[in-house]
Amino acid sequence: MSAPRRIALIIAADEPALFYDSVASAELDLEAIDVRDGVYGPVYGRNGEAYRIDAVGGRVVIVPDRSKTSDPDGLRQVLTAFLRQAMPNAKVDSDLATLLLHCEPYLERISVGTKTW
Repeated sequence: MSAPRRIALIIAADEPALFYDSVASAELDLEAIDVRDGVYGPVYGRNGEAYRIDAVGGRVVIVPDRSKTSDPDGLRQVLTAFLRQAMPNAKVDSDLATLLLHCEPYLERISVGTKTW
Protein backbone atom coordinates (compact mmCIF):
# COMPACT_ATOMS: atom_id res chain seq x y z
CA MET A 1 0.00 0.00 0.00
CA SER A 2 1.39 3.38 -0.97
CA ALA A 3 1.58 6.38 1.31
CA PRO A 4 -1.20 8.96 0.93
CA ARG A 5 -0.41 11.81 -1.42
CA ARG A 6 0.31 15.12 0.28
CA ILE A 7 0.47 18.67 -0.98
CA ALA A 8 4.04 19.59 -1.84
CA LEU A 9 3.46 22.60 -4.11
CA ILE A 10 0.85 25.36 -4.02
CA ILE A 11 0.32 27.66 -7.00
CA ALA A 12 -1.68 30.85 -6.66
CA ALA A 13 -4.13 31.10 -9.55
CA ASP A 14 -7.63 32.29 -10.35
CA GLU A 15 -9.07 29.16 -8.64
CA PRO A 16 -7.50 30.82 -6.30
CA ALA A 17 -4.98 27.97 -5.82
CA LEU A 18 -3.81 24.70 -7.34
CA PHE A 19 -2.30 21.91 -5.24
CA TYR A 20 0.22 19.28 -6.43
CA ASP A 21 2.04 16.40 -4.78
CA SER A 22 5.33 17.26 -6.54
CA VAL A 23 7.03 19.79 -8.77
CA ALA A 24 7.10 17.20 -11.57
CA SER A 25 3.32 16.69 -11.35
CA ALA A 26 2.74 20.44 -11.64
CA GLU A 27 5.14 20.71 -14.58
CA LEU A 28 3.24 17.95 -16.38
CA ASP A 29 -0.19 19.41 -15.71
CA LEU A 30 0.28 23.15 -16.26
CA GLU A 31 0.39 24.70 -19.72
CA ALA A 32 3.28 26.85 -20.91
CA ILE A 33 0.94 29.31 -22.63
CA ASP A 34 -0.78 29.98 -19.29
CA VAL A 35 2.59 30.64 -17.66
CA ARG A 36 3.47 33.09 -20.45
CA ASP A 37 0.03 34.75 -20.09
CA GLY A 38 0.59 35.30 -16.35
CA VAL A 39 -2.29 33.07 -15.21
CA TYR A 40 -0.31 31.85 -12.20
CA GLY A 41 0.79 33.89 -9.20
CA PRO A 42 3.34 32.99 -6.56
CA VAL A 43 4.38 29.35 -6.18
CA TYR A 44 5.03 27.96 -2.69
CA GLY A 45 6.32 24.83 -1.02
CA ARG A 46 4.52 23.47 2.08
CA ASN A 47 6.35 25.84 4.41
CA GLY A 48 6.14 28.92 2.20
CA GLU A 49 9.35 28.29 0.26
CA ALA A 50 9.44 30.37 -2.91
CA TYR A 51 9.53 28.76 -6.36
CA ARG A 52 9.87 30.30 -9.81
CA ILE A 53 7.66 29.15 -12.68
CA ASP A 54 8.78 29.63 -16.29
CA ALA A 55 7.76 28.49 -19.75
CA VAL A 56 10.65 27.05 -21.74
CA GLY A 57 9.45 26.30 -25.23
CA GLY A 58 6.30 24.23 -24.75
CA ARG A 59 7.26 23.03 -21.26
CA VAL A 60 6.63 24.39 -17.79
CA VAL A 61 9.67 24.52 -15.52
CA ILE A 62 9.39 25.10 -11.77
CA VAL A 63 12.51 25.58 -9.65
CA PRO A 64 13.27 26.88 -6.15
CA ASP A 65 13.72 30.65 -6.21
CA ARG A 66 16.79 31.25 -4.07
CA SER A 67 16.51 35.01 -4.60
CA LYS A 68 13.38 35.12 -2.41
CA THR A 69 12.93 34.25 1.23
CA SER A 70 10.34 31.82 2.51
CA ASP A 71 6.91 33.47 2.81
CA PRO A 72 4.62 31.42 5.08
CA ASP A 73 2.33 34.44 5.55
CA GLY A 74 1.85 34.75 1.78
CA LEU A 75 1.10 31.03 1.58
CA ARG A 76 -1.35 31.34 4.48
CA GLN A 77 -3.19 34.12 2.58
CA VAL A 78 -3.48 31.96 -0.56
CA LEU A 79 -4.74 28.95 1.41
CA THR A 80 -7.22 31.07 3.37
CA ALA A 81 -8.59 32.65 0.18
CA PHE A 82 -8.96 29.21 -1.39
CA LEU A 83 -10.75 27.72 1.62
CA ARG A 84 -13.10 30.68 1.95
CA GLN A 85 -14.17 30.11 -1.65
CA ALA A 86 -14.29 26.30 -1.45
CA MET A 87 -15.98 26.11 1.96
CA PRO A 88 -17.71 29.45 2.64
CA ASN A 89 -19.27 28.37 5.94
CA ALA A 90 -16.18 26.70 7.40
CA LYS A 91 -14.07 28.29 10.10
CA VAL A 92 -10.69 28.99 8.53
CA ASP A 93 -7.90 28.21 10.99
CA SER A 94 -4.77 30.35 10.73
CA ASP A 95 -2.34 27.51 11.51
CA LEU A 96 -0.46 26.65 8.30
CA ALA A 97 -0.41 22.88 8.91
CA THR A 98 -4.19 22.84 9.52
CA LEU A 99 -4.89 24.95 6.43
CA LEU A 100 -2.85 22.52 4.31
CA LEU A 101 -4.73 19.59 5.82
CA HIS A 102 -8.05 21.21 4.86
CA CYS A 103 -6.75 21.67 1.29
CA GLU A 104 -5.61 18.03 0.85
CA PRO A 105 -8.98 16.93 -0.69
CA TYR A 106 -8.36 19.46 -3.49
CA LEU A 107 -5.01 17.98 -4.50
CA GLU A 108 -4.86 17.80 -8.30
CA ARG A 109 -5.49 14.29 -9.59
CA ILE A 110 -2.40 14.33 -11.81
CA SER A 111 0.63 12.56 -10.42
CA VAL A 112 3.90 11.64 -12.08
CA GLY A 113 3.17 8.00 -11.26
CA THR A 114 -0.16 8.10 -13.10
CA LYS A 115 0.66 10.25 -16.14
CA THR A 116 0.48 8.39 -19.43
CA TRP A 117 1.83 9.49 -22.75
